[in-house]
Amino acid sequence: MPNRYFNLTQDLDEFVCARIEGGRYADTNELVQAALRALAREERARETKHTGRRASVDDDGARHIAEIDVFRELWLNEQRHMAPLGLRVEPSLSEISSGL
Repeated sequence: MPNRYFNLTQDLDEFVCARIEGGRYADTNELVQAALRALAREERARETKHTGRRASVDDDGARHIAEIDVFRELWLNEQRHMAPLGLRVEPSLSEISSGL
C-alpha cells in the first residue's frame, strides 16, 4: 500500500487527535481512510444530483414550461401589489405567453 505524507493545520491536527483519543478511530490511517470514503460518497452523490439537474435542463419542454411559470408568478406578484390601486390582478393568456 502506498504511503502518503501531508501537512495539517493546527485545527485539523487537533480534530484528528481528538477522534483517535476518543476511541472512534484506532489510528490516523483509519481516520483518513474513513474521511476519504465519506468524501468519495459525497462526490458521487453530488455528481448524481448534478447529472439529474442536467437531464432536467436538457428537457426543453419541461424547462420552457418552468420558465413560463416563473414569469407568470413574477407578473402575478407585481399585479398583487397593484391591486389596491384597482388594477387587474389576473393576466390574460396573451400576457402570460407573449413571446412564445
